[in-house]
Amino acid sequence: MIDIRLLREHPEEVIATIKRKGLTEKLALVEKIKELDATWRKHKAEGDTLRAERNKISKEVSEAMKAKKKPDALLKKAKEIPQKLEEVESTCTKLEKQIETLLRDLPNLI
Repeated sequence: MIDIRLLREHPEEVIATIKRKGLTEKLALVEKIKELDATWRKHKAEGDTLRAERNKISKEVSEAMKAKKKPDALLKKAKEIPQKLEEVESTCTKLEKQIETLLRDLPNLI
C-alpha cells in the first residue's frame, strides 16, 4: 500500500508508475484520494480548532469560578463543543477509511 504522504508530496511519481504498469483506469483513484485527503485535512484542522477552543473556555470558566462569577454564557458554549467535535471526528474517521481503501487499490511503486 502506498503511503498517503508519498501521494501528497509526489503525486507525479505515483501517476508515472500507474501509467508504466498500464493501469490507466487507476488514475482516477489518485485524484479521488487527493480530494478526500484535502477534505480530511480541513476537518482535522476544524477538530483541532474546536479542541483548542474547548481548552480556552475551560480555562476561562475556571478563572471565573475562582473570581466567584457565574460563567453561564461560557458554560453554554462549552456544552456545544463536544457535540460538534464528535461530528467532526466521525467525519474524519469515515474519510480515513475511504482513503485507506482507495490507497490499497493503487499499485506499488516501481
